[in-house]
Amino acid sequence: IKVPLGKSLLDQREYKRVLNEIKPVIASSPRDIAAIKTLYAQAELGLKQFEKGCELFREAKQTDDKYVPAYWGISQCSLGFGKPLEAAEELDRALKIDGKNVDTWLLRGDLWRNQKNLAEAEKAYSTALSHQPDHMQALLARASVRVPLANHPGATEDIALADKQVKDHPVAMHLRGVMLYKDKKYAEAKAAFETVLKVNQNYLPTVLWMAMTDYALKNLEQASHVIDVLTAKGNERAERL
Repeated sequence: IKVPLGKSLLDQREYKRVLNEIKPVIASSPRDIAAIKTLYAQAELGLKQFEKGCELFREAKQTDDKYVPAYWGISQCSLGFGKPLEAAEELDRALKIDGKNVDTWLLRGDLWRNQKNLAEAEKAYSTALSHQPDHMQALLARASVRVPLANHPGATEDIALADKQVKDHPVAMHLRGVMLYKDKKYAEAKAAFETVLKVNQNYLPTVLWMAMTDYALKNLEQASHVIDVLTAKGNERAERL
């Protein structure tokens, strides 16, 4: 029970409680100890103790070299220290242990996307969905790379599947708005963006696309106001607009 309790505390950002209250016992298996060390590592990262957290991920891997989340953590650390190739290698090692792990494929896709290799990112997300077709995060992630890849039919399909689970999901609605904008359906795009901003009025990607949509609709005063506010905050994309 300690591992799920520790994960719950992490979700609440109770990092010090994880370190102080989640302790292994004599009967703890190597897998449980590796899981607890991984929790400690995540707590240390939450407390901005990056080197200590990364070392704990390595200790977790040494304790149980089949414990996949330890590889995720080491990959995260490698990426944080500007070593994307090492990050990718850790994820590939994790996939050799469990090639059907959806979370590992998601992380692999995210890494490809961060490296601007959208085609490989799409493949990784598709692999994740082949193992769990209704995985919301994977659906939205794949849709997010299919839009810039100009695969609008594929992105539309992903968004529709996500919509069946959560009606008007903000990310899904944002992506739908982007596609509508690219199709020059500006009024419909604006409606989609407005739906997102009702949930989160400060969601920056949607705010920017709303400004561009208002400009396309000749709502120049509204577009100019948004761009002025964002430019004052040092937003580079707003400055280009």
